[in-house]
Amino acid sequence: MRIVEKSQLMSAPEIDRTLQRLAHEIVEKSGGTKNLALIGIVRRGVPLAQRIAQAMRGIDGVEVPSGYWTLRCTAMIFRKLRHRRYCALQTFRLALIT
Repeated sequence: MRIVEKSQLMSAPEIDRTLQRLAHEIVEKSGGTKNLALIGIVRRGVPLAQRIAQAMRGIDGVEVPSGYWTLRCTAMIFRKLRHRRYCALQTFRLALIT
């Protein structure tokens, strides 16, 4: 089966510019990159979070950690809460990327 391109929404430079703008906006609204982490929702959000984290590295030279979130993560948290086992987590401001 041959795929026919109907139209192109954004070129590669336009996508890069948009990611840079997103990175700047997240940094501004978060008050900097200190204690900031990006969480990508599994499938399309993970590579997007990684690309935004890479763009943030260019803003102030600090590496922003990025990770992923799945239904399994949610189930694990609820299981721990149900059994009253609480864990101490380092406080991060999270930006969820879907």
